[in-house]
Amino acid sequence: MASSAQLGAEFKSVAADVAGYLDGLIDKANGFINSLDAANETAQGSGQTKFDAYADAIDIEAKDAAGPSSDKMRTPSIPSSIMSVTAPGGSGMGHE
Repeated sequence: MASSAQLGAEFKSVAADVAGYLDGLIDKANGFINSLDAANETAQGSGQTKFDAYADAIDIEAKDAAGPSSDKMRTPSIPSSIMSVTAPGGSGMGHE
């Protein structure tokens, strides 16, 4: 029967091997994502501003559909991010 010190050393060795393997997988996955970005001529975070603007617009529409809140009635303000988004076809969604 193996001693607890021997088992501990084997466990540490296997854990180090697994960690090295997982690091390699993470590096390969990162390389794959970067190659997809390059193939699509995009960069990480490149669509975030437009996404945020659309998310703001959807949130405003949902609040309008739900009606005024019970504590006060107010007109929703339009975030400036929505005003700067250009819709497909080139027409702006707001004042430009």
